[in-house]
Amino acid sequence: MADPEPDVVEAPRSRADFFEEAGRLGLTRDEARRLVESHTAFDADVRRELLGSTNRAAGNALTRALRTLERILRTEPALTALDEESLRDRADQPVVVRELNDTRDLTDPLAPFQFVPVPGREGGASGKKVLVYTIHDGNLIPPSVAAELGGGDLEGFVDDRDWGADLVAHSLAWALGLPGFYRVGVARNCLDFGRLPRVTQKHNTRTHAGRGAIHYPLADKLSRHAHAGLLGLYETISDGLEKAIWLTLNGDIGPARVADVLRQDEALGESAWSHDACDASGLVMLGIHTYDEAGPALERRPKVSLIYRPESLVSQGFLTPGLFDPLYPSRLAEFTADRMLIRRLGLEFEREQLPTADNHVYRLPDGSVELQSQAWLFFRYLQQEFHREQADSAPREFAELWAMLRNASSRRLETVRGMAVLHQHSPSDDAERLGRQYESIQRWAELERKPNGSHLGGTVVDRYRLSPLRPSSLAIEFRKDLVARGVPRPEAHPDYDLPQIRRLSGALAQGLREYLAEDRPAKQARWKLEVAHAHEHGSRR
Repeated sequence: MADPEPDVVEAPRSRADFFEEAGRLGLTRDEARRLVESHTAFDADVRRELLGSTNRAAGNALTRALRTLERILRTEPALTALDEESLRDRADQPVVVRELNDTRDLTDPLAPFQFVPVPGREGGASGKKVLVYTIHDGNLIPPSVAAELGGGDLEGFVDDRDWGADLVAHSLAWALGLPGFYRVGVARNCLDFGRLPRVTQKHNTRTHAGRGAIHYPLADKLSRHAHAGLLGLYETISDGLEKAIWLTLNGDIGPARVADVLRQDEALGESAWSHDACDASGLVMLGIHTYDEAGPALERRPKVSLIYRPESLVSQGFLTPGLFDPLYPSRLAEFTADRMLIRRLGLEFEREQLPTADNHVYRLPDGSVELQSQAWLFFRYLQQEFHREQADSAPREFAELWAMLRNASSRRLETVRGMAVLHQHSPSDDAERLGRQYESIQRWAELERKPNGSHLGGTVVDRYRLSPLRPSSLAIEFRKDLVARGVPRPEAHPDYDLPQIRRLSGALAQGLREYLAEDRPAKQARWKLEVAHAHEHGSRR
C-alpha cells in the first residue's frame, strides 16, 4: 500500500516557522539548517544521511517530506539571497558606453561577456558541471552604434530584450549553489549572439530564425565599419563562452578564479583542455530566455517552453549544409539535451501549474548557443578520443585541424581558409597535409567499432550519441508577463515579480537536482550493465 501523502503545509512566515515545520517532519534543527544553507533537499547523500535507514517506505515518506520543505524554501523570501537591486540598478536602462572592455576580463560590468557573482556563493567550487547563462538581457550600446545613430533611435531595444532573464538566472544560480552565472552584456538589438555572425538587412530578411547576429533595422542604418566592430565583439563573446565552459568543467568559478583565467592569453591553449578535469561528460548548459506573451499572430504562448530541436533539422530533415563540418552528422543534432532532463524539468514545471511546451512556438536557429556548443563539444570529444586511441598520432601535428573543426561559427579567417582547402579543394601549400590528417580522422570516426555485438558497439559517433553523460545544452523560455508586470520601458525599471521569479527558478532548480541525483545515475547504471553484457557477449563470440 502506498504511503499517504504528507499534510499540506502553508508557507512559513519566518525562519522560526520553517524550523518548527522541519521539527514536525522529524528533522533536527541542524539538519534543517543544512537544507537551508545547501538548498539541496534531494541530494542523494544528504537524504541517506538524514534518513539513517535503508527502509524503502521510510525513504519514500522522507522524500515527500523533503519536497514539502523544498516548496517552503521557494516561497519564503527571507530564505533566498536574490540580490535583485544589484542587477536592476546596473542593467535595466540602455547604457551607451565610451568603450567596451575588450580585455576578456569578464568580471568587468562593461565587458561584452560577463560573469555575475551571486552574493553568498562566492569563492567556492561548485562541484557541479552546470553552466547558467543569458544572452539576450544585455543593455550595453557600443560606441560605434551610438555615434552613427546620433545617440538615439535605439529601435528594437525594448522588444528584442529578454526582460528578467538575468534575474531568473541569478536566482537559479543561487538555488543550485553556483557562485554565479554568465551573461552577454551587449544589447540584443545591436548584436544577437544567438544567431550566426552575419549581417541581415531588410531585403534579405526571410524568417525570424534565419536572421543574422546584426539584423534589420539597425543593419540598414549602420556602416560596414560599424558592422565589423560588432562582429569583432561577437568573437570576443565566443572566446568568453569557451572560457566559461572551461571554468565550469574545472569546478571553480569564483570571481577571483574567473578574473585570473580571463587575464591570460586571448584564447585557451590546447594544453588547457588535455587535463582529465576538462572532460565535458555530464555537462549541463542552461540558457535562460524570456519571450512575449503573444506571438506575431497574437497567439498566446505557453508559460514555459523547453527548446532543444534545431529548426533546420525539423524543416529539412537535415542540418543546413555547411553549418558545421561534415564530420558532425545531422543525427547528433536531433536533440541538444538529454530527454530525461527535458521530461524531468517539464514534470516539475507542471507540478507548479506552469504549462510547459517543447520546441514551441519556435525551435533553435542555426546560430543558437545550444546548437553551436553541441558541435564544439563533440569535436572536443572526438579530438580527445582520437588521440587516446591512436597512440601513434601526434596531437601537435593535428592542432590546426582541430582548431578549425571546433570553430563552429566559422568566423576566424584561418577556419574559413582551411575549410575551403578541405572541402572546396582551394589551392594551398598545406592542402596535402590537411587532407591526409582529415581523412585519417574521418576513417577512424566512421569505421572504428568495439566488437561487442550490440548498439553500444557502433562507431564513436554512435557511442557519443547514446551516452548517458553526453553534454546537454537546453534553452528555456519563460513568458515575460511571468517575470515582470506591465510593459517594460527603457527609461524606467520594469515592475519585476520577484516571488514569481523565485518560483520559476526554484522549480527549474528542483527538476535539475532530481535529474542529477536520480534520473541520470539510473540511466548510467543501466548503460554500464548493457556495456558489460555486450562485452561478455562479444568475448564469447
